[in-house]
Amino acid sequence: MLGLGAGGVYAILGLGLVVIYTGSGVVNFAQGAIGVGGCYLYLALTNAGIPTYVVFALTLVIAMLFGAALHWGLFGRLRNAPVLAKLVAALGVLLLIQGGVEVIFGDSPQVVPPILPQNTVHLLGVTFAANRLWLFGIAVVLGCGLWLLYRFTRFGLITRAAAESEKGAGLLGYSPDAIASVNWAIGSGLAALAGILIAPITSLTPEVFSLLILPALAAALVGRFTSFSLVTAVGIAIGILGSLVTGGVVNVWPSVIPANGLSDAIPFVLILIVLMAGGRLPARGALTEGRFPAAPRPRMGANGRRLITVGVGVVVVVLLTVALHSSTPYQTAIATGLISAIIGLSVVLITGLGGQISLAQLTFAGVGAFAAAKFSGTLGLPFLPTLVLSGLVVAVLGFIIGLPALRIRGVSLAIVTLGAAVAINSVLFSSSRWAGGFNGLSVRSPSLFGWSINPNTQPVRFTAVVAVILALTYLGMVWLRLGRFGKQMLAARTNERSALSYGVDVKKVKVGAFALASFIAGVGGALFGYQSVNISFVSFAPLGSIFFFALVYIASIGSLGGGLLVGAIATGGIFWTFLNHFGALSRWQDLLSGIALILTLVRNPDGIVVGSQRELSAIGSLARRSFGRAESQSVDPSPTLQPDIKIAPVRVDGIDDPSRAPRVLEG
Repeated sequence: MLGLGAGGVYAILGLGLVVIYTGSGVVNFAQGAIGVGGCYLYLALTNAGIPTYVVFALTLVIAMLFGAALHWGLFGRLRNAPVLAKLVAALGVLLLIQGGVEVIFGDSPQVVPPILPQNTVHLLGVTFAANRLWLFGIAVVLGCGLWLLYRFTRFGLITRAAAESEKGAGLLGYSPDAIASVNWAIGSGLAALAGILIAPITSLTPEVFSLLILPALAAALVGRFTSFSLVTAVGIAIGILGSLVTGGVVNVWPSVIPANGLSDAIPFVLILIVLMAGGRLPARGALTEGRFPAAPRPRMGANGRRLITVGVGVVVVVLLTVALHSSTPYQTAIATGLISAIIGLSVVLITGLGGQISLAQLTFAGVGAFAAAKFSGTLGLPFLPTLVLSGLVVAVLGFIIGLPALRIRGVSLAIVTLGAAVAINSVLFSSSRWAGGFNGLSVRSPSLFGWSINPNTQPVRFTAVVAVILALTYLGMVWLRLGRFGKQMLAARTNERSALSYGVDVKKVKVGAFALASFIAGVGGALFGYQSVNISFVSFAPLGSIFFFALVYIASIGSLGGGLLVGAIATGGIFWTFLNHFGALSRWQDLLSGIALILTLVRNPDGIVVGSQRELSAIGSLARRSFGRAESQSVDPSPTLQPDIKIAPVRVDGIDDPSRAPRVLEG
């Protein structure tokens, strides 16, 4: 009976996901965050003395207007953006709302006045609050109402027609943007309703409510993002099963897995089963397929290799010099930034080059820190073996979680990795048995070749070691990007069937990319563990992993330089350490990052580094043309135009035989 309340909320959020996906093709990862924003707005207006039911209606109207504005101002503009853009835009909205709530209201738990009856009910020999039955009833009524709306009304028919073919709906005189905005309004109103109804039952905090998206996604996936009845039933069933597990009625390995952790892992298991059985989300008749972010090829010859090697060495020396002459906060910030860059390169590898969207790389780094604590603190292994073994442990985990990539990709895989992040956080990081509770886990003081590299007593030495590891990782990534495996990853990313026709083993490439990226993330996490000494796993939470993914996308998720840039803008890095001199800005990170992510998507979907490279290339090209024109005019004031046409092969990554490449006219 207690599970009916949570199940009703999961169902309402899932219904909103279905409405938005049907109308616009967007899997709204910010659905829970919109519910958080609506709930805090409801709380603020209620505290202002406005009558409860007036506040309730006003909050729903504002949430619906906000949803329509999201489509017109953001998602409608991303129609021709890269494939990742809509997903990342939703993550940007999540960070924007959550960051705004933290800035305005703080992150302390809030008590929300109830809107549903609070009297007790005696049924089947148990006593419980009536609001659980109310939530169950509201979810069922909404599910039936939406089924009637989209099945038997003209609006529902038009929405389903646009989902089949946006171009066809436009030819019939219906605007796909108008249809999508109305559905966004309905879905956002449902999110706010769910938040207002559930908040009085539990304490209101931004992070917990934002992660309610996972059970809602599980319910929507079972319903194939089309069936309102299935979504309602599965959402309620997830709530009931979670309540039975938490209450100890259903015990699965209670001595190892805590009840709360197992309850949070239920949606992940359900998502994994559904996607492995069904394969992918239902297709929509979109106007365009979009593309992945650009992955520029490093221009490498013998001189280029020497230039990159020398450049990396110069950067390492400069960073060490700065660290040597900096205060302790900046020494720590430089080391933190270097480690973040290592993990950022793992995101570039798996998503930017491999095309597999992983929202769990920072969580994988947390597993690396956990493994380092066990290998170093418990078994007493030295520094280098601990790094290698921690990376291998995470590589095995990445291999297992990457197995679904053999059948699914894109947003579906993003859902799986987010579910994995939540499950790992609940089962492992939040367990006092495994993660040490409040005190966390500790590692031994690291040393290398008899030299102490303790980050507290020898911060410059530790920074030097981290800088060398980052340099080796970067050079290895350059070698990988230019090698056969890198070409195969890009070929599989672009078109799996075409890659197969050229002899690329797509399955091996996918799983290999997951394992290799996880190994890099595990090494970075182990370095974080050594830097922290006493490891707290709060920074490796699922929302932290989403935040980190957003930073890599802003930097340029398809470029190796983007992975390096993350080191400067990551939490605890040089940028935020510098800004903290002007006041406590840590609470502004989510808000500012959300704004930066959305602006990057709209203005430059390929990220800062790739955009800057294009600007510099355009300026250089203009300068060369101008210089060449001036030089030719000085030699011959009236030159005769002669055509310079030749046929040259187009370079296609993944094609090793140039004779098989397509050819175009140049000149």
